[in-house]
Amino acid sequence: MIVIPLTLFFLSDSILADGFESESPTGFVTFETVESEWDSYEYGFFDTKAGACNPEYFSSSPRMNSFELTPDIAELSNYLTADVTTDLDKAYKLFEYTSLDILYVTYSNDWRTPTEVLETMDGDCTDKSIVLVSLLEEAGIEAYVVYGGENELSYQHAWVVANINGEWFEMDATSEDFYSVYKCKQNKDCIHEKYYNEVLGVFGPDIALKCAN
Repeated sequence: MIVIPLTLFFLSDSILADGFESESPTGFVTFETVESEWDSYEYGFFDTKAGACNPEYFSSSPRMNSFELTPDIAELSNYLTADVTTDLDKAYKLFEYTSLDILYVTYSNDWRTPTEVLETMDGDCTDKSIVLVSLLEEAGIEAYVVYGGENELSYQHAWVVANINGEWFEMDATSEDFYSVYKCKQNKDCIHEKYYNEVLGVFGPDIALKCAN
């Protein structure tokens, strides 16, 4: 087993302290705040988006084999959320780590596990999303990777949907803004708008749904 270096834990303190360009949502920015600012905010993700997905389980999907719930991932998740208690705060801490600490690079179509990504500390949108989902799951938050695009043959983008306080919340670990998905959905000039609004599938440790476009 590859052990996650303890230096990752110590380095995360200084990185987390630097913060984001936007104001941290932890503790004082609520779902109501987001809803009032961006009309595109959709609480019922699985009702409005995944409800159109084919409810067939693809047991042979390589996507499902990319997740890991290991002692190392659990230790990292527990460390990053040690000083917070609410699911929203935990989600933000884990998003912040995945967004800032893991460098965005373009990889091939190979599906990498969280252990492999944390060993190199870099990854593409799918890698970052798989790591974030694994960390969220270890924190007790149900989460899935979502991917979207015009069709299965076109370029696609991946992000995360998580069940926070009974509401489905979307976040993109390739962005430094916790609410970037909702800002982008209403902006035709946003590079990822066409992906967020055209969901092709949802997958996690035990589910792979193909959506009908």
